Amino acid sequence: SKDQLAFLKDFSKEVDFSKLETFGPAKNKHVELEIDKEDFVIERFTKSKNVFLEISHRTTDSKSAEVSSSFRMDLKKAGIELCKKQMSKSDWLLELE
Repeated sequence: SKDQLAFLKDFSKEVDFSKLETFGPAKNKHVELEIDKEDFVIERFTKSKNVFLEISHRTTDSKSAEVSSSFRMDLKKAGIELCKKQMSKSDWLLELE
């Protein structure tokens, strides 16, 4: 994004984009939806037979804990279990390498 490029430009004048590499390919599906008047983004990453699902929500700071707790309870009621070890997409991809 423009913001990321501006950050890199301010942070370091020595970035050589031709030398950057990806850890992919990881196929990605992106869905935005509204649940109980809260905005959620669900991203599904697939590499080989492995699947990583990232769920995030946009809300105010004052409601963040409440929305997160409520959504976790809804997932549990639906029979969906969260991983015991939470990790980032990057860590997940690196573990598969």
